[in-house]
Amino acid sequence: NPEVFLSYQWGHQPQVKALYSQLTSQGFPCWMDIQQMGGGDALYGKIDKGIRSAKVVVSCVTPKYTLSANCRREVSLADALRKPIVPLLLEDTSWPPEGPMSMAFTELLYIDCRDDQTQANWKGGKFEELMQQVSRYATPNPSSQDAPTSAAGNGGMKATVGKAEKPKESMSHPKPTDGDAWRSIADKAVKQKEPSKACSIL
Repeated sequence: NPEVFLSYQWGHQPQVKALYSQLTSQGFPCWMDIQQMGGGDALYGKIDKGIRSAKVVVSCVTPKYTLSANCRREVSLADALRKPIVPLLLEDTSWPPEGPMSMAFTELLYIDCRDDQTQANWKGGKFEELMQQVSRYATPNPSSQDAPTSAAGNGGMKATVGKAEKPKESMSHPKPTDGDAWRSIADKAVKQKEPSKACSIL
């Protein structure tokens, strides 16, 4: 069963499909609704099984994602099952998001992937940061670990990420600028005085 569950809102399906391809090329089987589901499949049953079988849930956060009833169900189930959640911020969104997702996300650091270039090809520092996080919980397929991949396919990275070395437990997180309304919860914790398709139905 796929160890990485991709939770997203359909408005960003092209970007998430590209992310699916990159993670798969690095040896991490992913659960994505359009890849795992066919005609006549029970939507909620498939999603439930996908989240329960996953080792980590990657939440692709946008304003529409936080308002989607299905995305809220996915985050709620992942949180209830104590699945690790890695939030990717794809658009400007208040953090933690207002509404039902706030409790699940309030103590999590997001990976800032708001720039179009990152979402287009999933290369560079942000993708490497995601790979480190995913590698803490999921194990790459051995067949993909040892096989080098082309630079065109994955930005020159080899599928040996997380192969033998234990990933770092702590990672740096880019701090938003002082005037950024979408600061991470970590920045909020420091400044006490200042104040993740899987979604097949919008």
